[in-house]
Amino acid sequence: MTPVETGRFPPSTPDRGLSKAPVISSEHLEAQVPDLAFYLHRTGERVIHVSHIPVVIPTQPLSLTDTILTLTRVDDKKDIGRNGIVNTALAVGEQRNYHDLLLFENAEFGRDALLFAKKLLPQHPRLMRTTLVRLAELQGTRFDPLRDEEPGEIFHEYRGPNTPVFGSPSPYYGASDTTISYINGIIAYIRQEGRDILHDAFIGRDGRMRTMEDSLFDAAGWLTRRMNRNPQGLIEFQKTTADGIDNQVWKDSADSYFHKDGALANHDGGVSSIELQVDAYNALMGFIDLYPEHNNAFTRNRLQQIAQNVEDLWIEDERGGFFALGTDRDAEGRVQRLDILTSNTGYVLKSPLLHNDTNPNVVSKREALIQTLFGPSLFSVAGIRTLAVEELRYTPDAYHNGKVWPQDVSEIAEGLDTHGYYGLANELRRRIVADMDESRLFPENFRGNHDARPTISNRIVDVVTPEGKEKRLEQPPQPILAMAVGAAFEATESLRQVEEGSKPAFAEDPAKRKFEEKILASLPA
Repeated sequence: MTPVETGRFPPSTPDRGLSKAPVISSEHLEAQVPDLAFYLHRTGERVIHVSHIPVVIPTQPLSLTDTILTLTRVDDKKDIGRNGIVNTALAVGEQRNYHDLLLFENAEFGRDALLFAKKLLPQHPRLMRTTLVRLAELQGTRFDPLRDEEPGEIFHEYRGPNTPVFGSPSPYYGASDTTISYINGIIAYIRQEGRDILHDAFIGRDGRMRTMEDSLFDAAGWLTRRMNRNPQGLIEFQKTTADGIDNQVWKDSADSYFHKDGALANHDGGVSSIELQVDAYNALMGFIDLYPEHNNAFTRNRLQQIAQNVEDLWIEDERGGFFALGTDRDAEGRVQRLDILTSNTGYVLKSPLLHNDTNPNVVSKREALIQTLFGPSLFSVAGIRTLAVEELRYTPDAYHNGKVWPQDVSEIAEGLDTHGYYGLANELRRRIVADMDESRLFPENFRGNHDARPTISNRIVDVVTPEGKEKRLEQPPQPILAMAVGAAFEATESLRQVEEGSKPAFAEDPAKRKFEEKILASLPA
């Protein structure tokens, strides 16, 4: 999700009110947000707008099942997936009176749909199947700079054929992670349900009849081309339309990719993200499992490149042991690390790259990473912050630079499960469930502060950068976001299995169990 400064306002209501509001001095506005004084001093940004939206908490918690049925537009659980791709977000009751709580309704987002379908896959595979087919129908077929479109690419956002997105015709394709998630979604579905989906036929955007296997190979071709663009084999993103998204990954705020000194990533060249590399590694591994004939020297070299690129992002310093956010390039095209500590580092746990319990160096690195994730810089009562508190652009209500996102926490829990740290994974799931119970909603995100209870923000803060660019620093969460609902569903189902005894409550390996117990004892209640 992108905060509104990048152009997410539906075209029918494009005005934030900034141009019509009375002119108020920055000093007066900044007096209304004294908690941002340190942030504003560090970044040189000036406040140009402050307002609040009342947080309307339902008298009773929303039903998880009913919310899923509403999002998927069915009346019975057995029909989940019948109507295809999930609604991205909802607002209910008095929330519908506020435009800023309706930003993502009536829009399809490839990333959100895939994440939601993944969380429901074990119980509702039909949803993943119909989601994948819908994404295939709108898969990129040509190189179109205006849409950031490439052949084989899965769209980022679609608001209907006559509704532009970021000044471009819809669908808009500027999200590099979505295509890789699509490949991994097909692989996950096949592992559970079999290969029949590959024979499903659909009509693509170019009017041609195709199969899902054709679509999978097109997506794999997109990934190969991305890796071929640079000698390092990095999966990078760079927009091709002036009004497009700079950071074409899930943390797509304009200021979410930056260096330790606060300087924004250089988007004149390619930018990469740690989780793109990790998910690409998983996609290639899954692809050669499906098609062993592609397990050749070329693919193995690509896997080795990705593994080395991830290794090159490892950092150990006063902040702990972790993987840097990603890379950008200097004016001469040389790769530079973005040496900041973010939740993205936890996504490495979702891959086999740290799978080696007999190698002391690998175990040491893995444990250092986990300790950093659960340390005070990243961990809060609501879960894992998107950005560590020491980083220059951190503020607890920044969209991707401080808040806690349930689906982000859920992805890290998945990685901990992969490595057998079930107690830590379940602790994160309990936090997700507690967040939803406390809010009585399924909000997009929670404040990444130091409060004793999870809270959601109600403040809108717009700033202008030293370069004169307006951006939204803070905004309230969407009250019901499909990705958050998916995270809550997965957490609830997993904890139910723990209660039933069909899933471990804690690590079964004695060394891992001891490691878990030490971390769990240190966490805030």
